[in-house]
Amino acid sequence: MVENSLAKRIVDDVLNATSTGSYYDGRIIVSDIAEAYVIGSKETGDVAL
Repeated sequence: MVENSLAKRIVDDVLNATSTGSYYDGRIIVSDIAEAYVIGSKETGDVAL
């Protein structure tokens, strides 16, 4: 997980460093996370990440 502001740069860096052009290189999936919780401390939001 990364902050939205860093996602594009990280994806670009990973693609540039690892892509061989093969279908079998794999996938990167970017998805929003609606909520996060730490069960033990009951923290929520950004601090839970």
